[in-house]
Amino acid sequence: MPVMDEFQEEREKIKTASPEKKWQYFKDYYLKWVIGIGIGAVIVIYFVVSIITKKDDVLSVLFINFAELPSAEEQVLQPFTEKYVEDPKKQQILLDTSSHISAGEVSDNAANYMKYGYEDEERVMALAYSGGIDLMISGQDVIERYMEAEWFIPLDGVLDADTLAQYDAEGRLLYFEDVPVAVCVDTAKLLNDNYIYDGEGTPSLYAAFGGGSKHMELAVEFLKFIQ
Repeated sequence: MPVMDEFQEEREKIKTASPEKKWQYFKDYYLKWVIGIGIGAVIVIYFVVSIITKKDDVLSVLFINFAELPSAEEQVLQPFTEKYVEDPKKQQILLDTSSHISAGEVSDNAANYMKYGYEDEERVMALAYSGGIDLMISGQDVIERYMEAEWFIPLDGVLDADTLAQYDAEGRLLYFEDVPVAVCVDTAKLLNDNYIYDGEGTPSLYAAFGGGSKHMELAVEFLKFIQ
């Protein structure tokens, strides 16, 4: 019997078959294809939506060894976004507190949730070399560690002379080989009100600008904003 005749005969049998047999026939011959097409459609839709809704990062601030308080969204992210982001639907500010790194030995009383593993160090390194860090804020020990690796741009290439002179007069500058690289933010009000530093010991907090920063002007504004 020709293939088409067999196919027609099979279709006639299905038309008169019970619901159970129809369902079994569907499962045997069509269900896996329907599932495959459905999964494929979901994947395509996901990628299309991701592309359409993806926002451009206009500032990336990396807080190392910090815990963010609930108030940070309302008191830091929202007002800074409203003031400096032209199109919030297409642009975003990243305030990242997910990285925890030890610059030395880790004591037994370190916070339980702190991670001093290679994943965070590798992630921070990848961000630094890809220009994904506009501003880094952390304890002096962490800043000095990366300062020696020459990750940061000298402050005299970022801040205006008057601001730099003011910080110098206040004794807030951290130097590397006689070059100012970081500024102390111990007294930064919005920082202290909305973030908790949970690194080892109680070192002074410093901010430094990433050498590969793509958004230096906005990073300077953020440094001013949190103080």
